[in-house]
Amino acid sequence: MTQIQIDLERALKNILEQAGSKIKPEKQEELKKEVEGTKQIIERFKSRYA
Repeated sequence: MTQIQIDLERALKNILEQAGSKIKPEKQEELKKEVEGTKQIIERFKSRYA
């Protein structure tokens, strides 16, 4: 895993820990899906250019 992916995971964890109770469950899921999509984009980029 690249540093970007590690940082992305940490950021998601921090967001959910700090604001999780204020974020509706459906929005939490949406956020997780967006992060997963970003991770997939990073993987595709790495496979093409690394």
